[in-house]
Amino acid sequence: MAATTLWRKSSVKAPLLLKLVLPLTILFTATGCWDEVDLQKVSYAAALGIDYVDDNYVVYTQLLSFDSIAKRETSAASEKPIWIGAKKGDTPLGALFNLMNTSQYNLSMDHLKTIVIHERAFAHVKTILDGINRMRATRYTTYIYGTQEDLEKLFTIDNFFSSSPLNSILYSPQITHRENSFVLPMRMQDVVRQGLEPGMTTLLPSIRTSNTEWKNDGKQMDLDVIDGVFAFKNSRFAGFLPRKEISGLAWGTEGFERTIVSVTPKENQEATVIIDNSKMNVTWDPQTSIFHLQTNMQGHIVEWDTDVDRVQFVKMVEEKVKKEIRATIVKGQEIGVDVYPLEHVLYRYHLKQWKEIRKKGVWKPSIDEIRIDVNFTLKYSGEVEVFK
Repeated sequence: MAATTLWRKSSVKAPLLLKLVLPLTILFTATGCWDEVDLQKVSYAAALGIDYVDDNYVVYTQLLSFDSIAKRETSAASEKPIWIGAKKGDTPLGALFNLMNTSQYNLSMDHLKTIVIHERAFAHVKTILDGINRMRATRYTTYIYGTQEDLEKLFTIDNFFSSSPLNSILYSPQITHRENSFVLPMRMQDVVRQGLEPGMTTLLPSIRTSNTEWKNDGKQMDLDVIDGVFAFKNSRFAGFLPRKEISGLAWGTEGFERTIVSVTPKENQEATVIIDNSKMNVTWDPQTSIFHLQTNMQGHIVEWDTDVDRVQFVKMVEEKVKKEIRATIVKGQEIGVDVYPLEHVLYRYHLKQWKEIRKKGVWKPSIDEIRIDVNFTLKYSGEVEVFK
């Protein structure tokens, strides 16, 4: 009987207890977003530019409006929805924090997509990367470029069809790389990793603006273009290599997609092929100390105005590519780097010999120590067979 009475007393108090606990539970769960961010009070940096002038770092920040990034039905947004800020400081992050004083919003790096370092700051690239990588918001997948151009001009670009500024080489280099491969787009993780690899040559893509190709309403458009590479050997800047002088770089590029080759078999005759598969294999013979660069390519004809046969044509393509590779090697040697890079092959696969060579000081192979072979396979010649 006592037990029954106790149960009855407890059951009477249970509804009262629920009335007290339930409101408190709802209160705590409803106020759980302690780190809520008001997007109207935040400005997100899409690109960061770093220069070094008069013993000071100068940081440029490019902000993009959200309506320029999102898909929109109308063209009500401004034609150039870009804001650029610049400030100097004793350190890269010091300059960035000085810029925050006038940003009017919370300046966030959470959506940073691209970093551009001016050539004047290359001597301080370790300091720059160290500071950026210590920021919680930055990611190793951020694209990185070098430039010789004024950073404010570089960030003030035009875009087609009033589309997002993200549809540009500055933010989406893989688009043009698929169409015409030259040098593989580089992310910050690639720069850091290659800087730690002995004997590695880092080829940082160089970006600038060009206003000679496209017009909009009769006005020249400022658009991005990759105009060459900045070569670093053991994380030290060696020099700039212009694109037109190192066309052979494409044949050794990891992640090759496509490029075009034109030959002139005879006077007033031309033929063009698209190469859509190319891979270079580099080996070294310890007996002769000769490097062997074997490039295997595949492609198809897109233009044909000649009467040469298939064998002659294939040989002419192979010879042209071979000359491009050789000229690229020579150009790299002029600034003291092997662009493919050959020394790293020694380190990876012939460590004992690499150590012996390194004891003698700085090393680079001469052109006489390199053998170049090219094998081109013509997959098909087009809808109409052009060969007899």
